[in-house]
Amino acid sequence: MNINLNNTSINIDADIIGLIGSSGKYKIAYLSFVSYQNIANQINSQMKTGSFNSVYYGEITFLDKKCYDVYRYRDEKSDLVHVIYKYNNIDADKNSETINLFFAYQKNKTIDERAELFYDLLNKYTDIPMIKDWAKYLYNRLSIGYIEDMKGTTDRRYHKEPPIELKIFHCTKSYIIDTISNGLKNHSISIENYTNATSTIKSVTGLDSYLNNYSEILANKIQSSYVPQYIPGQDKYNNRLNDFDDSCYFEGMNLFYAQKCTMQSVINALGVKKSTFVIGEQGSGKTIMSLGICYAFAKHDGFNAVIMCPAHLVNKWQREVTKYVPNAEAYIIKNVNDIIKLNSKIRDRHKKKSLFMIMSKESAKLDNEYRPNAIYSISKKAFICPHCGKIIKTKEKVSDRYYTPSKLDDIDMCKQTSQNEECHDCGTKLWVTVSDNNDGWIKLGANGWFQKNRLNELHERLVNDADKLKKQESNILYAIEQYQENSSKFPQPNYSRYPIAKYIRKYYKGYINYAIGDELHLYNGDSAQGEAFGQLASVANKVIGLTGTLLNGYADSLFYMLFRTMPKTMIREGFNYNSKDAFSKTFGVVKNVFTEELNVYRPQTRSITKKLPGVSPLVFTKFLLDNAVFVNLSDMLDGLPNYTEYPTRVSMTEEMARNYDDVQNKIADALRSHKKIIGSITKTLSAYPDYPYDIEPVVDPESNNIIATPADITDKTTILPKEQELLNIIEQKHANGEKVLIYYTWTNIVNLDERLKKILTDHGYRTEVLKASVSAQNREQWIKDRVDNLDVMMCNPSLVETGLDLLDFTTIVFYEVGYNLFTMRQSSRRSWRLGQTRPISVYYLYYENTIQEQALSLMATKLQASMAIEGKFSEEGLQALSENEDLLTQIANSIVSGIRYKVNDNCFKQIITDEYHKNNTNDSVIESEAKDISNVSEFDSIFDDTSADDIIDDNSSSKTIDIDDNIITQNIIQEPKKYFRRTKYQIEGNIYDPGYINKTSSPNPIIAAMFEKHKSIFDNEVIGYATV
Repeated sequence: MNINLNNTSINIDADIIGLIGSSGKYKIAYLSFVSYQNIANQINSQMKTGSFNSVYYGEITFLDKKCYDVYRYRDEKSDLVHVIYKYNNIDADKNSETINLFFAYQKNKTIDERAELFYDLLNKYTDIPMIKDWAKYLYNRLSIGYIEDMKGTTDRRYHKEPPIELKIFHCTKSYIIDTISNGLKNHSISIENYTNATSTIKSVTGLDSYLNNYSEILANKIQSSYVPQYIPGQDKYNNRLNDFDDSCYFEGMNLFYAQKCTMQSVINALGVKKSTFVIGEQGSGKTIMSLGICYAFAKHDGFNAVIMCPAHLVNKWQREVTKYVPNAEAYIIKNVNDIIKLNSKIRDRHKKKSLFMIMSKESAKLDNEYRPNAIYSISKKAFICPHCGKIIKTKEKVSDRYYTPSKLDDIDMCKQTSQNEECHDCGTKLWVTVSDNNDGWIKLGANGWFQKNRLNELHERLVNDADKLKKQESNILYAIEQYQENSSKFPQPNYSRYPIAKYIRKYYKGYINYAIGDELHLYNGDSAQGEAFGQLASVANKVIGLTGTLLNGYADSLFYMLFRTMPKTMIREGFNYNSKDAFSKTFGVVKNVFTEELNVYRPQTRSITKKLPGVSPLVFTKFLLDNAVFVNLSDMLDGLPNYTEYPTRVSMTEEMARNYDDVQNKIADALRSHKKIIGSITKTLSAYPDYPYDIEPVVDPESNNIIATPADITDKTTILPKEQELLNIIEQKHANGEKVLIYYTWTNIVNLDERLKKILTDHGYRTEVLKASVSAQNREQWIKDRVDNLDVMMCNPSLVETGLDLLDFTTIVFYEVGYNLFTMRQSSRRSWRLGQTRPISVYYLYYENTIQEQALSLMATKLQASMAIEGKFSEEGLQALSENEDLLTQIANSIVSGIRYKVNDNCFKQIITDEYHKNNTNDSVIESEAKDISNVSEFDSIFDDTSADDIIDDNSSSKTIDIDDNIITQNIIQEPKKYFRRTKYQIEGNIYDPGYINKTSSPNPIIAAMFEKHKSIFDNEVIGYATV
């Protein structure tokens, strides 16, 4: 048949056409035609907007061009090509109630063969449990009224009989489930010939027993459904990975079998994808693996890579690149000038050495610095707007308690906040870019900006109130005194800066081969650092994300990370960069809160959408399954010592318990009326038992009324019960020659570090405290300089949560546990990592029957919930995953209702590796791991990573395979998923009309030969298409 393109003189000779839709709205589902090369190119480029005209069906259009597989076969003796377009939208939503499948099979298939092919399709594109023994039963039941012929036409000049049948299956999931249920009830089908529940299934009491009983069946199902990018023990490493392995060995590092498997799987994935993630436990060697991936994926040396990491890791990255990557050099980038100095090397495509550019996440996003632009009025004794001259005040707040805005003082103006960023009267911006003349404003380091001529007055006020200063005020007082003593200690910013990441994106597109994001979870939010990594990712050919902690329990924690690394996939799923709330609603848990507020005129009702913990497993299957490798330290147990966690319960003294209960009861009464004090009460109740002295009262933020005043215990010199437990642990470990690392959290409430250091020093233990004043890039050296001369190191866990290897500390004590899952998980593994040779003990100290116990209990289960997304399932974790209250709300509700959460010891880890060492001495035992990237969604990469070499023309995003007639086409049949496309399209109608044309004109013999030669390409294969 001849069909005309866009009312032009261009005609193509088609032998088979299959259509979906209705009259006047037909869409092409299958099209086979022969035409000249240039015409085929023109058709491909006009797929999105072009249409055909047929004398039989009128106007015919393509669906979204991204949902087709396109096959081309060239004729060696002419300029003709045989082109096949196959609608192949396999992004079936397995949770959808409606199921639509488009499929095809050869005309000569028997009923049994058709039933088997139909079963394979149904089993693949739905989540309904079924077994192959039911294939014929399902086909017979569902073919009546639910499987119909697609509207289509076959040209009799080329085929005496239609070579394939094109079918549409339209049904609901409920009907299929009912069909299976009825078959089981009336014994038309059975499970392994059993019609009653077996003793095995009766023994299942929960997830753990189910997995234990059916682990082998489930494993076989997974392996048959999802083909890994790399199969350990079967596939080979590429030659450059072997070279990298040799280089590491020469430098004294033996790569683990699991590390090499991880690297090769990512290398294979990068062949078809732009972005991949390596999600590995702390200490699993993500740095060295990413370097090996870059080296081994490159065809030759001379590539460019940019690395964005926390500031304290830049030196470590530089050392490891220089030491382990053959023929490479590494530079630390602190500003744009450092990039400009490397311009010639970056642009040199023939250089002999590979170039790694390493920048901290802080440096990558550096932009212009801003200072206050307000003016201090001596007459008004207040800061005023430079434009309208009105006094700068806090924003008016309308609630059930109306109050008058207050003036902003020196400390209120020192850092930019929502209260001081603009004038609330005229809207003038109150912060401007720094310059050579900063109008009398000076910066006192991290303490912020202050007017120089007001320092004396501010100093005098703080000195007078010295006995009741808050921590921020104490730090400011100290900074003022340091400035007055020597102003050179505080160099003043007086220039504008250009962001490094923005500069690279603007000037080096096409020159950056890799962008590596270390500690990727730190760039999740809508922040300048996250935006900086997004700019680097957009300009790089390939993106490698590294993290040890993927999820914080909320779905939206993944949103920006996914959008920056795979934007086209997110767009295809229906999201844009401003769709974070929609993403949360789709894959997380949200609730709408309606509140009524009173003002001076009339009540106002407003709705607030609040996000809650909870993540749909669809996040894993849609975005991570085919884009991520999960590697655990347990995969490398032969290189690690034992690791044990000890939740340690401590009882308070009678006086402490009495004071604590008094405070908690008063807070519970306050919480019943309103919950706006949740943040302050949780911190106060958590910190009070550890430091029951000088705790500030809990104040109602609206009325300023004091809710509760924690009482001081009688004797401050008394060793508290938890302090004694800490001394007992340190005494035992010190006797064994071990060093101890202590974590404390509430640094902004109490001076616990000073008290503990004094106690430990008085007992003869050499103790050092790592404080936030030590810059991130200097912390590694700070520890190295002191580690040989100390017994105990103390710090806030957030200071060492990423990147630092603390191998010298074999005992870790969480003296306090905060509420940050990332921090708890990362910091607990600082010492248990590759290179450690001694057993690791981690203690979690908590006071019984306090908020500390409740917080630790909830944190442990929430942590298991976050790990469930990474495939580490447990009954406790999945239960916590389904809980939809945030941690602080759960704690507040427990206080009000009197619920006491108890710590479940099963939530804590004990990893014993001695038996492993005894029974497994060969690397090959790790071959059982099956955590490599799945091949199930290679089609993603065709959309995300198209290449001009792979497509007909630059305007097309359809994957096209040019096949020489001398090449056996069976190679395509073996891996059809490699060319799949995904999008979403709802079938507009199912029409029964096989449409068979008998033309009397003679066929072109060359065209007839081409049709005949390739018509059997799918003789023995399922051609599966799904749309929902």
